[in-house]
Amino acid sequence: MAESNPAQQGPSADSQTLSQCISYLQAKDDTARFVGLAMLVPVLKNVTDTAILGKLWEAMNYKFLDRLLKSGKSSKAPPAQAKDMVELAVNIVHAFSILLPGASENPSLTQRTPGLIAALTSSSTDTVSTILETLAVFATGGNGAEALLQTENLQPLLDVAPNYEHGPDTMLYACINVLGREGGVELVSRALPNILDAFSKALITDDKATRLRLLSFFSDILSRLPSSLLPQSTEWVSNIYKGIRAIITTTHSEQDRIYITIICSSLLHTYPPSLLFQTSGAPPPTRSGKSFTFFFIRLLLIDIRATFPALLEQLSSPSYPIISQRLSADFDIIAAFIGYLVLLDSLEQVELDPESLLTLRKEIGETFSLTIEFLRDRWDAEFAGAAGYEMEEISDDHHPPRDGRTLDLTWQAKDVEGGAPRDPLVISAVRSLSLWLREDESLRKEAGGIMDLFLGLWRISVEDHTRGKSQQQHQLTIDYRLWLVGALEGTIAEKNGREAFQNQGGWDLLWNDIKRTYTHTNASTAHMDADEAVRLAVEEIRVLVEFIREASFMEISHLDNKFLEAARIARVSDVPAAGGVTPWVTLDIAVLQLAAACLRKIPRDSRVQRGPEAEKVRTLTRRLGAYVQGNGGAGVENQEEAVYMLAEVMDDLGLV
Repeated sequence: MAESNPAQQGPSADSQTLSQCISYLQAKDDTARFVGLAMLVPVLKNVTDTAILGKLWEAMNYKFLDRLLKSGKSSKAPPAQAKDMVELAVNIVHAFSILLPGASENPSLTQRTPGLIAALTSSSTDTVSTILETLAVFATGGNGAEALLQTENLQPLLDVAPNYEHGPDTMLYACINVLGREGGVELVSRALPNILDAFSKALITDDKATRLRLLSFFSDILSRLPSSLLPQSTEWVSNIYKGIRAIITTTHSEQDRIYITIICSSLLHTYPPSLLFQTSGAPPPTRSGKSFTFFFIRLLLIDIRATFPALLEQLSSPSYPIISQRLSADFDIIAAFIGYLVLLDSLEQVELDPESLLTLRKEIGETFSLTIEFLRDRWDAEFAGAAGYEMEEISDDHHPPRDGRTLDLTWQAKDVEGGAPRDPLVISAVRSLSLWLREDESLRKEAGGIMDLFLGLWRISVEDHTRGKSQQQHQLTIDYRLWLVGALEGTIAEKNGREAFQNQGGWDLLWNDIKRTYTHTNASTAHMDADEAVRLAVEEIRVLVEFIREASFMEISHLDNKFLEAARIARVSDVPAAGGVTPWVTLDIAVLQLAAACLRKIPRDSRVQRGPEAEKVRTLTRRLGAYVQGNGGAGVENQEEAVYMLAEVMDDLGLV
């Protein structure tokens, strides 16, 4: 037997009392066992030796303990006595869960979970709190988390958990810690709908403490669980949004807003934005007379504008990643709002009057103007430094401490893993800015000043997805290209954007990406399947075509060669008789569209010299026209768009 360590003990129980207690606990009749439990309560206050604690727990009759936990429902004893029996059993289990090392992985302890949960319905407030503390300890380990989620009836726990400090955390720990175990995903998938449903209904409350606990729970679980585990039903999402509307339009704290931003951002990645922004079932407007959507979006915009001016100074501080996550969530919601407005058939579907829309448009524009400035500085802080400084020449000797600390230059900061391209704030800001630049013309000239950032992120995306990487490394990569095509398409509409695009190698960057997709049968990457890669190539060609059409002949270098390259790779992809390889057909049309746009732009003399290549483009265009017309558009993805593109090609080539 392990020797006790006197240094670890306070006033110790004498050996006779311990032996007597163990004897009673091991007795075969319930009366003696109950006496043993009653003796155990004061004994545990004076024992810290883990070996003795282990012996005391092993002496326990676990079935007897389970029967005591059920006394509140099944006992024939008077209610007060039954209540005392339950309380005694709960306190014993709680004490051992705190005192025994590795309690959350001890099956003899965690198997008491169903009894503890069942006891919640007939226990006092103090006993319920003790039970929840015990379950919270169990949930911190895989075994305890599994025992909790395997309990057939979780409803008693779900009914009381929102009202107690440890309640929501218990369910959070259980769901997170069980995922790594065999069968853990299935357990979470089965329990999660009931958890989310119960807690989302409880969020509609006036109690600020309960509200804050639940907001914290939802912000944590939604950002930590894979979205694939979330239930398809949207009723619980609507309940959360209903609670959020009530909170935002009344008195709320800064912490409330932070949690709400994270929750909405997480939900908008999985569920339609109409659940948040649509007018159906909306509560009355705020006291200012404006709607929830107007008030909420303005809060996000104000948060961004108020934080940006001093944010770069905090790049090397420990608080930056937290601020970055918060502002990233702000941008995610704004991007979802913009996308929702773009797709609306009628503005009557959103609770915004024309005046509110104009106000938001102005404030969104101001916010994105500041965003462009921040991205410029953030990019320079990491990749450019400052004029007159060489990174290798900087030493601590040149920077004397101020107030007892050394002031680092911002670009020396290791703020987030992977640097600026993997900074959540940069990711979300670029995504939402790209969407705005495609839809709004006001900032396109200003955005030309960060063309190097756009193309730099594009190069990083290409490099990350073309060179061999481990699965873990791929999980850290972000493909900006799907968003940046929108930013580039908007920015090159301005002359300064076109100049920056050409001078910084934008054409070659996109064209090489297109060729890589078009000349490989399997164009898939670690983060993009073949169809997505083909759709991206179509969008890339749209940018190049826009560049050709907007620029004058003198602005475009080597236009003749650009036409030859496009004509050389142009083709009509093989299409099965039954059902087409739809994205590839659209890409065929897009390549011909680029070739035709180049051909139309080059001088007449050069056009005559390129007669054979021009004839090839015309022949392929006729074949594709016959295919699309013969199939009535079937087998062609985005039929209307493909037909429109084909009509433009024929017009450029003089075939209509």
